Amino acid sequence: MNKINVVGNKIHSNSWSDTVSIFNAISRKNLWIFRGVKKSEWTLKTHFERETEKHELNSYYHNTCESNIITAFQRQAKQYLQNLPDNHEFIDWLALIQHYGGPTRLLDFTYSFYVAAFFALQNSDSEAAIWAINANSLIRVDNGIASQISKIGYREIIRKYVDLANKVLSEGQKFNDNERKQLVYPVEPYFQEQRLAIQQGLFLFPVDIETSFMGNLSHALGSQSDDVFDHDQLKELTLEDLSSNNPELCLIKIILSDKMRYEAMNQLQQMNISDATLFPGLDGFARSLSNHFHDIKWTLTK
Repeated sequence: MNKINVVGNKIHSNSWSDTVSIFNAISRKNLWIFRGVKKSEWTLKTHFERETEKHELNSYYHNTCESNIITAFQRQAKQYLQNLPDNHEFIDWLALIQHYGGPTRLLDFTYSFYVAAFFALQNSDSEAAIWAINANSLIRVDNGIASQISKIGYREIIRKYVDLANKVLSEGQKFNDNERKQLVYPVEPYFQEQRLAIQQGLFLFPVDIETSFMGNLSHALGSQSDDVFDHDQLKELTLEDLSSNNPELCLIKIILSDKMRYEAMNQLQQMNISDATLFPGLDGFARSLSNHFHDIKWTLTK
């Protein structure tokens, strides 16, 4: 692919080879994180955000609701789980709640482009999408932490963000309109659940729970709008352009044509990326049996 059309940070990809070329270009000089979604029109929303919208809960009560959820889970978890986090390790608690399907402000991402592609295409029946965020851009927002990257490395940076997120949660922070702290922290629980480790997962933590996830993310990346895709400006770029440190391309939505699904899933399966490997256990293996439909369809279309 010689030229790439980018419209409002959206890139439409019509083939699996083009998609891999885009990934190779953007990841050449920066650390990117990814989230795959099966519907290209979906935005980024946390489970907690969807629940507040469903129940039309005023944002003033979001902190109280989250605190009640954490407390209720902490009180009951000891009946089912061993080796639980300390009560003040709130990110670890939120990660556990997230793992078992509860509503939290965390949003799942992965360091692996190919894992994100699997989650995007696995059950898609139309255009899917991969959200790609330049993790370095998120870190640069906080000059106090960014200045330490060369000294302590990325993993220790993540631990510092976990400490900051735990502080936010412990204080139940509320912000007035003059001091809103709309940021997003990349965080990882200290004790990683097996699936999170296998999927090379991490979470994004929106600091202001009274604001949407996209509102936090857009402002964290320097946008004055809650929707970083609120313009239709067309840019014609090369792969080399994508590999540059362009601050305007710190958030990209790669829209995947449904025509590439079978080829992509075949390639991912050859890379040993499937339900059976990403979800170890009989349930994951059982779900992976759906690959037989993909295999036959791919054979017939070649």
